[in-house]
Amino acid sequence: MVWGCGRIAQMVHLKQLSQNEHVEIVGLADASQERLKEAGEIAPNASKFEDYEQSLTMEADGVVICLPPALHAPAALAALNAGYNVYVEKPLATDAEAGKQVVKAWQQSGKIGMMGFNFRFHPLYNEARSRLGELGALRSVQSSFSSMGRTLPNWKRNRTSGGGVLLDLASHHIDLARYLFDTEVEAISAMTTTHEAEGDNAVVMLKLANGILMQSLLSMNTVQQHQWTIYGREATLNIDLARPLRIEKQEASWDRARLKRTLKNLQALTPREVLLHPGYEPSFGLALGAFVDSLRTGRLTENAPTIEDGYRSLQAILAAEAAAAEGTVVTVENGA
Repeated sequence: MVWGCGRIAQMVHLKQLSQNEHVEIVGLADASQERLKEAGEIAPNASKFEDYEQSLTMEADGVVICLPPALHAPAALAALNAGYNVYVEKPLATDAEAGKQVVKAWQQSGKIGMMGFNFRFHPLYNEARSRLGELGALRSVQSSFSSMGRTLPNWKRNRTSGGGVLLDLASHHIDLARYLFDTEVEAISAMTTTHEAEGDNAVVMLKLANGILMQSLLSMNTVQQHQWTIYGREATLNIDLARPLRIEKQEASWDRARLKRTLKNLQALTPREVLLHPGYEPSFGLALGAFVDSLRTGRLTENAPTIEDGYRSLQAILAAEAAAAEGTVVTVENGA
C-alpha cells in the first residue's frame, strides 16, 4: 500500500513500485480525491481510501508512507501496530518524543522498518564510500543541497507541519555523513533564514565523532544543486550529482600529470547529463527496490537505513534547530 499520493509519490514511489515485477499495489490513501484519482491511473487495481486508517485491515506485506511529515510518526505507528512492514519517507517525525515511539514500536514489532534515505543507494555515493581510503586521513567536508523555487504545498511552508529546509534537505545529508564516514554527529551549530517559507535556507556546521568537520549549505529556493567535497590529507573527492556519475579526485600536489588531467576533465565536461529531478534520480528506485527485496527475503538489505537511522537524523535536526535559535553549539544526543 502507499499512503500519501502527492507530487513526489506519483512521480517516484508509485511509478517505481508499479514497474517492479514483484509488487502489486493493493491500496492507496490520500485525503484528496484528485490525488487519489491521479494515483489510481498509475495503480488502477488499488483500492482507494481517503484516510490511511481505513486501510488498516487490508491484506498487504508493507506500507510506503509518503504523507506530510507531521503524519509520518502516527502513520508508522499505525502500520507497525497493524502488523505491516514499513518504508517511511524522511523525516521520521517532527519531534523527539514521536520519533522515540516509532523506534520502540518498530523494535517490538519484529517487522522491517526502513527510512527513505534513498541517497544511500546512489551509485556515486557508494563509489565515493569505497574510495575514501585513497584520500589519506579525512579532515573536513563541504556539501550543498538546494532546489529551485516553486509553489510549495502548505505543509512545506510551516515548521509545525514538517516544513523547512532542515527537515526537508539537511536530514538527507546528516544521514549520508553517518553512512559515508561510519560515525555519529557529535555537535552541531546552524543559522537559518526565512524568505518564501519558514526556515527555507540554512547553513549547518557539524562535528562528527571521528573528528571530521562538515559544513552544509541548504536552500529550498535558489538553484538545483547537489554536491559534496571531501577533503583528505592527500587528496580531495568531488561529487556532483548533476554531472555524469563519476568521481573527480584531485591530488594534494600540483604536478605536470595533474595539469594534464585537469585540462582533460575540462574538455570532457558536457551539459548536465543527470538531471536533478526526482523523476530521474536513480537512488529512489534502488531504495524502493531494496525495500521490496527485504520483504521477499524477510531481512533488511545490507546498509539500508533503518527506523533508528531516521531517529538519529531527527536528533541532529532538532539539535540544529536549537542551535539556530540559541546561537550556540549544541551537543547531539544519539539513540532513543
